[in-house]
Amino acid sequence: MSKIVRAGESPAEGSPPAARTSAQGAGKAPQATATPKSQLLSSPALMRSALPRTPDLLLAPCPLDTNRTDFASTEHMLLGNAATGNELVKELRLKDGTKLSFGEVVALSGDFVGSVAELRTLAETPAGQDELIWARWLALGQGREPEPNVPAEAKKRVLLRLAGLAADNSTHFSHGGTALETYKRGHAEALRKAHEAGATGNDALFAAAVTDEACSQHFLSDTFSAGHIRAPVAEIRETYRREQPDSVNQILKYVVKRIVQSLDARGDVPWFWPRSLVESKALEAIHKNAGTIIGKFSLGDVVALACHNTDGNGLNVVSAVYPSGLPAPGGFHWRADGDSKLKPGSTTWRMALGAMRASRLELELARAQGSKTPKEPLAPVYLATRFIPRDDAAKNPVFAWRWGAMNTYMVDAINVCLREVLVTQLRRYPPEYAVVRFDNWGNLDPNGPVALHVGEAFEALCREIEADGIKVLERAVRKRSVQAAT
Repeated sequence: MSKIVRAGESPAEGSPPAARTSAQGAGKAPQATATPKSQLLSSPALMRSALPRTPDLLLAPCPLDTNRTDFASTEHMLLGNAATGNELVKELRLKDGTKLSFGEVVALSGDFVGSVAELRTLAETPAGQDELIWARWLALGQGREPEPNVPAEAKKRVLLRLAGLAADNSTHFSHGGTALETYKRGHAEALRKAHEAGATGNDALFAAAVTDEACSQHFLSDTFSAGHIRAPVAEIRETYRREQPDSVNQILKYVVKRIVQSLDARGDVPWFWPRSLVESKALEAIHKNAGTIIGKFSLGDVVALACHNTDGNGLNVVSAVYPSGLPAPGGFHWRADGDSKLKPGSTTWRMALGAMRASRLELELARAQGSKTPKEPLAPVYLATRFIPRDDAAKNPVFAWRWGAMNTYMVDAINVCLREVLVTQLRRYPPEYAVVRFDNWGNLDPNGPVALHVGEAFEALCREIEADGIKVLERAVRKRSVQAAT
């Protein structure tokens, strides 16, 4: 596995020729033994990490300033720590001496670790501990702490798990997903353990209850992010899987066709190379290098992300209580902030904090009840749910998100998503070589007569998306996004 090279940095001395060509020698031909690797944005659902899928790039750093599909990790951490007074999760200890705070576990859960059971399993082995140590640094420590010295394979496992969890993120959405149900399941288990801990005087069991609670609160805090409140991501994806089942292949074929057309217009492709063969080979290379993650790069993913991002700019919502927790007759109407926009002291902060404090308090109440009346059944109240916002529908524009029947609001949202998110992420991972040379038979040859300017073709595609927006997708799937005028 090659050394990690951050974006914008030069590879270290001793890096292979291919790496030096990519970083410093734009336009230089690769060595004959090197194989150029296709770089493809993994998925709109994975925009938060934009992980390249080629094997020797799995350790590329995960940029924290990219589009996210939930509150940023630091926002989860700050809320969790503020809600509990920087409580430490006593059950978990990392081998480097790190003591995880409640907020840190909130941040890692759901994004970097799939479940509390997986968290405990990782903490039980040295290899799993390496993953947790590096995941914590990746989520919360970059730019503030030195990178931990852990094996490359541990980093790879962290990034693969991150990619998989981000690709299937409906558990992070409330009214459009299962965030509330996921929180309530975890919280109910935490309450059960707290009640039993009180009945038996078992402090270790209560510590386990706190771990469960911290994991569940990741999904609770997600319900306060504006982009997660009404975006029906699960319904969108299922509808598009049913109505546009071949959208992934259609989009990929269009991308390949446009790139080959750009090369052809430049005169790069020899006349005796069949264009259909060039396209099929390019498509084959993308599938080989991108792997199964291509299946997440669908029309439904683009639409879901556009809804999420647009609402993330701010959404009018209503809750049953005020930030103080007192009932609000007629509802408390407020405006929620989206991902990476959370500010301490804002209404979103105070509402999320109120919910998380109430949820943690309920653990203490359950332990006290178990201690006082151990045989009395526990009846969870779910105090936090009173704070959770819902769409204030009368005050928000409507998303008409079905392809072929979209409204202007939805079209504009997709255009912004494509131009400001998709193209930005694509440009993070351009083709490894600006120019690739071949012999006349299509074999890599640094001195070959055939020069394909793939960097220019890639940039032409990016400019097309910027200029045409949703029209690019319409051309790819051969169907208008809005209803045709009659």
